[in-house]
Amino acid sequence: WYKEQDFESKFPPYYIDILVELHFTILAYMEPKHSRLRIMLTKVYTIELILDDTCDRYASLREVESLANAIEMYTLFMWDIDDHAMDGLPDYLKSVVKFVTGTFQEFERELGPEVGGSYSLEVTIEYMRYQIIQ
Repeated sequence: WYKEQDFESKFPPYYIDILVELHFTILAYMEPKHSRLRIMLTKVYTIELILDDTCDRYASLREVESLANAIEMYTLFMWDIDDHAMDGLPDYLKSVVKFVTGTFQEFERELGPEVGGSYSLEVTIEYMRYQIIQ
């Protein structure tokens, strides 16, 4: 999954490959029954790190506001929105938005039937939205 994302080519030089560090963080859940949890936490932490580095180290305030608005548009309409929400974003921010929304769509497909809806996913999305605003 991680190599398929090809982060180095999609994001500016601020992106730092820290997959190993993420795995050490997630080792607290080392039992085989938690394998899916480890995969999902790796993805969530990757999203958080990319958003944090983008907002703190690279993007201008205007770009951060546009990024937050684009992600909010996707989440408000539950992913059923076209690329107009990303008009005016630089290419690297479009990659960030596509990565974030694509990952949450994947979570929705994988967990939706199990959790009986998307409440926990909505809470996670709300948390990510809060992180961007911070």
